[in-house]
Amino acid sequence: MQIFTLGVACLFLNSCIIAFTIKSVLLYEDDYYTWSGALMLGAVIAAQDPSTIQGALKGTGISKQFHALIENESLVSFSIGTVIFTCGEYLLKTNHPTSSGLFWIFITSTFGGIILGILIGIVTSLILRKLFTEETQVINITIITGYFAFFFAESYLSDTVGIKISGTVTLISLGLFMSGFGNTRINAQFQHSVKDFWEYILYFAKTLIFMFGGLIIGFYVLKENNNYI
Repeated sequence: MQIFTLGVACLFLNSCIIAFTIKSVLLYEDDYYTWSGALMLGAVIAAQDPSTIQGALKGTGISKQFHALIENESLVSFSIGTVIFTCGEYLLKTNHPTSSGLFWIFITSTFGGIILGILIGIVTSLILRKLFTEETQVINITIITGYFAFFFAESYLSDTVGIKISGTVTLISLGLFMSGFGNTRINAQFQHSVKDFWEYILYFAKTLIFMFGGLIIGFYVLKENNNYI
């Protein structure tokens, strides 16, 4: 319950406070930030980065229970942040948004992603247990499953079928399921290698994100006659 209180209620409250500050305190006009756009920015700012939280907790000597609380809260916060961003995008892009449409997007993005992630996790666990006995095959199937879960939710179900399901929520749900239940389906002698591989992928991905983020920001800052800043 503490995880959902911190990750859901506090994130939503922080997003609303940031949106209120942008519109009512800083007095941004609708030409720059509408209320929907301010809410989207609030969700981006308020959401926590799970990888940063994990790095900050390393070597702190805190209890395992508190470590799990903070780490899982950051995952829930990040996933709910993407859902709030999606709801703000619906309000911004829809000519005549309705409360029922907004509620439907919130439900499908959140609970649809959770259910889809668990279903993919169950299938993945069965595949790992029945078919794959080599270390390389186990690592490959975890990579394929992660990419499939995200793009199936975001590209196929959301864009093609029309059911708005958050790929981020789906991926986090899949990861939590595999960490709690699916991990036991992996051969014990492969678990250490799989963990080391994904830790390297995490480090590599964070490096790329900050590198390209710096390049993109630097490009717009140095570009002449731009209105980006």
